[in-house]
Amino acid sequence: MQSTDTLKIITDSLLNEGHLRKIQEFTQETASNTAFSFWREADFWEYIAIGLSVIAILFAVVTAIAQWKTERNTRMFLSMKTQIYESIFKLLLQDLYRIQCDILSLQIVLMEDNFLSYPADRYLKRMMIKFDDSNLDSFLVVFNKKYKREAEEHYLDMQEISRLTHDYNINVEMLMEHLKESSIDTNTKLVDFSIIYNSIGFLSQRIIKTAMSIYGKNSDVGLSILHYAKRALASKDHIISKDYCVISPKYENIIAPVFNDYFQYTNISDTKEIMLLTHKLISYELESSELGVKRCLIKFKS
Repeated sequence: MQSTDTLKIITDSLLNEGHLRKIQEFTQETASNTAFSFWREADFWEYIAIGLSVIAILFAVVTAIAQWKTERNTRMFLSMKTQIYESIFKLLLQDLYRIQCDILSLQIVLMEDNFLSYPADRYLKRMMIKFDDSNLDSFLVVFNKKYKREAEEHYLDMQEISRLTHDYNINVEMLMEHLKESSIDTNTKLVDFSIIYNSIGFLSQRIIKTAMSIYGKNSDVGLSILHYAKRALASKDHIISKDYCVISPKYENIIAPVFNDYFQYTNISDTKEIMLLTHKLISYELESSELGVKRCLIKFKS
């Protein structure tokens, strides 16, 4: 009898609506925690985390590829710039060396004539230097921040070359104006020549230093001066082989100081060879009747 009463109590408790509802809720919660479902809240955020990780990995791969391309483009750009400006530097130095020989020839001829004549404008205009500074901003175009400081230094060096070129051309114009004026005394004109030589020295020095900064201390830009002198001389072998290639001692006193300073500016070591070449080139300029400086002189009106 007692067992029957106990069973009845348990049955009534289980059939109680409140108890049944709690059992149902507990069962549903257990099922939701154990069964697989993509849209279950916990699983959804796990998939979001996985998705973000995949995106981060893809972004890292893309960044690495972009960095590699950047490094490659930087190397290509710097290499291209190196090749272009290396040629420009060599041509500038060669022009400056030629000009120095030509202007020394002019000074010697005018001194022989006591400055009673002056060169035609076209002769001295040939002594001006053209330097295109319109593309100097290309030195500031870099693809990697680690090259920024180096690029800025090179840009400033190129700006200095541009400035010195401008100053040099102004000095040539000043010399041109003074030589055409018979009222200007000889000493003033000789000072103008000295200013030209100093301008050539400063500009040549800056070009060589900039070349060494960009291409390294082993740059052969400075050596192009000697190579040019040899080529220029080789093209005039039919004339310079004559005895008149020996410079007169009185002219040596004009040429030697100018080129001694020039050698210091340009740090040329083989001065003996290039001085011999210089003497021969100036002799050619003095003696040539067709293309020499004497052909371009104009006498002052008495």
